Amino acid sequence: MRNKQSKKQNPLLLLLCWGTLLLGFSTSSCNWNEEEYTVEEKEAPAPATSPWYGNGDFNSGLWGWTLGYTQIRLDNDTIASLKTAADPNLPDNNTDQSLADNITTPLTIVASQVQNDGYGYSANLNASGITTKSANDVFHGPYMYSDHTASLSAGDLIRFEWQAQAYGDSFDVFGYIVNINDNHTEVILDNTSAASNSTQTWKTETHTVTQSGTYRFVFIGGSYDRTGGREVGAKLYIDDIVIIEN
Repeated sequence: MRNKQSKKQNPLLLLLCWGTLLLGFSTSSCNWNEEEYTVEEKEAPAPATSPWYGNGDFNSGLWGWTLGYTQIRLDNDTIASLKTAADPNLPDNNTDQSLADNITTPLTIVASQVQNDGYGYSANLNASGITTKSANDVFHGPYMYSDHTASLSAGDLIRFEWQAQAYGDSFDVFGYIVNINDNHTEVILDNTSAASNSTQTWKTETHTVTQSGTYRFVFIGGSYDRTGGREVGAKLYIDDIVIIEN
């Protein structure tokens, strides 16, 4: 911000002086004091970063995303015909990701009015009423992936908002980008709650892309049977996906 000094003349006094001149009277009374004033010239604000063009803010619903209502075993199953990423941080006493014994409530994905910026919607991936096959299993599902790809360069940033809530046990939520040409994956979300029946309020996640390519986004809800009772479930919310070019 900078200040510019300028001068301002009284328009009424100027008019009277012109009248005095026209009538032939003395102009000695036409000497006026010039008043200084300050004009603040504000620098233009930096442009706001726009959400990713593939519907990264969900403000108009879930268009641009394919939704999957099944369990996913990471590093085993495929999503969009590409092998899923591996989870590098499975809980210490996790036994496996074997198929759940029972799913009493359908897995759902909806546009939710629970959002971080006070406007529009977020994507809500919800799993409840799940019985794992063994104690301390991790259940992953449902999932969604972006129909639109993103051309990313090494050094670009991916930023998004997320929150999660567990039903009685721990949430175990996951997200990654996958190169559609060579199946290279980069994990952008991997979080298991440290306590049962816990909630993570809205949090900003930022990932630096390590390898250039054409990528899809994948997000997967999930829950971890921390207590060993085999009953799991959790909600995952995703919002405001932004790509910041390097």
